[in-house]
Formats: sequence, C-alpha cells, structure tokens
Amino acid sequence: MGLILLLSFLVRVYMALMYGEEETILPLSDSRNEAGLADFNFISLFHSIQRFSIFSLGFIIVLGVLILWLVPSLLRDAARISMDVIREFKWFFLGASMVLAGIVVRIIHLRYRLSRLHLENQLALEKFRIEKQLPAPPGMEMPMLAESTAVTENQTQPKT
Repeated sequence: MGLILLLSFLVRVYMALMYGEEETILPLSDSRNEAGLADFNFISLFHSIQRFSIFSLGFIIVLGVLILWLVPSLLRDAARISMDVIREFKWFFLGASMVLAGIVVRIIHLRYRLSRLHLENQLALEKFRIEKQLPAPPGMEMPMLAESTAVTENQTQPKT
C-alpha cells in the first residue's frame, strides 16, 4: 500500500513538473433549499478534498514518517546521554537534589508559619469584634479573653 502511494506520488510530481498542474474548480450551486442544503455541504466537502493536492499528501506522509522515526530515536538518545551524565556526576546531582529538597522543606515551613500567623491574627480580630459587640458586665470578665489579652500584652511590650 505504501509503495503504491509512493509510486503515485512520484508520477504525480513528474506530471506536475513536466506538464504543469491544471486547476479545475467546479462552480457551486446557489440553490439552497432544504434538500439541497445537504448536497451543498457534501459538494463543499468534495471541493475541499479535491483542492487537497498530492504535494500536500506527500508532505504529510514524509513529515509523519520523520516524526515517527526521528522523535523516538531522539528521545532514546537523550535519555541515554542523561543517564550517562547522571552516573558520571552522581555526587553533583545528589547534592543538587538535597539543596532542592531543602528549599522545598523551607518553603513548606514558611507557608506553615504564615498560615499560623494568619490564624492568630484572625483570632485576635475576632476577639476584638466580640469585645466591641458583647461588653462584659463589670466585675465579670471572660476567662478566655483575659488570658489571651495578658499573653498578647506580654508579647507586644518591649523587653528592657
């Protein structure tokens, strides 16, 4: 099948180069009634297939063969070279992976601290809202708020 396509491609190229390529375009019908609408779609599909030249088909086939032949070979060679480099310089790649792992762990730790700080700030904001909306009666303080305000005041006062 492939040999027949190649032979027809070569014959078509020879005919086009020696005798020129003739363009025959059929006129489209303007009658578009309900029955003719399906014919119109079929005719336009037929025209688009007819305009598809043998050169385009040959280019697509050659491109497909090159892609299916060269890309896997290129990937195999790149993988082989990469593995050789990793084996040759294993201590460098081990150190680089440890540095990268340390950076990832540091980022995770910083995100944890940031989220913890955000939650503490949200808690302080909610406590402030509760104090403003629900004032405690004189002589009666909320135990949770009294402890947390004492802790917060101790943390905010400068150490001398």
